[in-house]
Amino acid sequence: MKCSMHYVFVTGFMVSTFMCTQTIAEPQHAIAIDGTFTDWANVPTYYDPANDEHDTDHHLVAEIDDVNDDYDPEQYGQPAHVDHDDVDLLEFKLTHDEGNMYAYFKATGEIGLTQADPPKAGRYYAIVTIDVDNDDATGYELHQGGYFPTTSGYDINFEVEYYDGVYNTGHYLQHGCMNDSEKTAAFLDQEMGLIDIRVGTYKYYTQWVWWDDPNTGDITIDEDYADGTHVDASITWVEDKGAAYHGVIVEVAKSVSGDEIEIKAPFRGFMKEFYTEENIMQLGKIIDVSFSLEASGELAAGGEWASDTADPIIGYFLSALTYAEDLDQDDLGDSWESTNGVHDPGANEDGDEFDNLEEFLEGFDPNSDDIWVDFSTGGTENGSRENPWNTFGEGLFDVSVNGTIHIQAGTTVETQNINKAMTLLAEGGTVRLGE
Repeated sequence: MKCSMHYVFVTGFMVSTFMCTQTIAEPQHAIAIDGTFTDWANVPTYYDPANDEHDTDHHLVAEIDDVNDDYDPEQYGQPAHVDHDDVDLLEFKLTHDEGNMYAYFKATGEIGLTQADPPKAGRYYAIVTIDVDNDDATGYELHQGGYFPTTSGYDINFEVEYYDGVYNTGHYLQHGCMNDSEKTAAFLDQEMGLIDIRVGTYKYYTQWVWWDDPNTGDITIDEDYADGTHVDASITWVEDKGAAYHGVIVEVAKSVSGDEIEIKAPFRGFMKEFYTEENIMQLGKIIDVSFSLEASGELAAGGEWASDTADPIIGYFLSALTYAEDLDQDDLGDSWESTNGVHDPGANEDGDEFDNLEEFLEGFDPNSDDIWVDFSTGGTENGSRENPWNTFGEGLFDVSVNGTIHIQAGTTVETQNINKAMTLLAEGGTVRLGE
């Protein structure tokens, strides 16, 4: 579980606390990016304290290249409060459908408000930072960019930029690089639509916009992948304060009052994982997500760059269920709950290694245990999927009445008498007993 250092600004001093946030699956919601926000009504709301926006240049911290360096406030200093209502994040929401991520922000002031040049062009960012592989060891730590509360493991962002008084573009970033040579390799990988999720830093990243039209962007991606899919699209590398690109797949809309924003980021823009060539973002994955607002200070009372980052959403599961299929929003299909008589996703009625949510996702029976056997294994054995029994006899002794033995493909000379009801499932091929 990620735990974050959280700052509460009180007149005259600042209090730091540690907070841990954890959530589970959210059913699918299709969101229209139209600035009305009515279709967010059934999506859970997360809250961030008011008046906790802070500076972004207190660090030395951004100079840390080692993602494994823990942030030490005594060594690097604590962020100072900056009066910047436009980045004072109050509420945020996250949801998805079968092919898109959706993010909602609400602030005290106006989101996306920037000064035009002359006298000086202002900048504003709404940022959604994601740990896409559920691994804190890859990606970077938020404090490297001056974002607090800090947590680790963030690999890819989607975000929108306002610049010089207007909306500029919506794009993706990946932070899996430690130096210039790794960044160069990342550019080459991504020209094939692939991203190597690895240890990175805030300092080295790639940034792109995606078009579904293969002829619109600077680089055409026309590839067949190991997962059986084909991509025919294009990308353009972008940079902050760069050219404006509209008509890309990332969409954004603001409320009339300006204090709310909604963003759509299609899964396909996250590209595919380098080694498996599977979609980095897809239904069934578990991700951690951080929301931030950040802007320059030309129009703010404090006159300085400031940002506000909420405590992260931990363990967000990209459920294949729609809202109508999971009205109680407990991540278990309503019909499956009714059929099996279970309603708590964290409970474990059959006492095996899987809780009800895992049973549902795996397609197992929550009321009968699942035992695993693999004739080729050795070492620690307990009948779990990770440490299966290596004989059929052990599995037969362990399994309860009406339980299931999952047997990895293979052959054994064992012969056993079966004297209780059970299900035998061959995993990965044919199983031969008594040969």
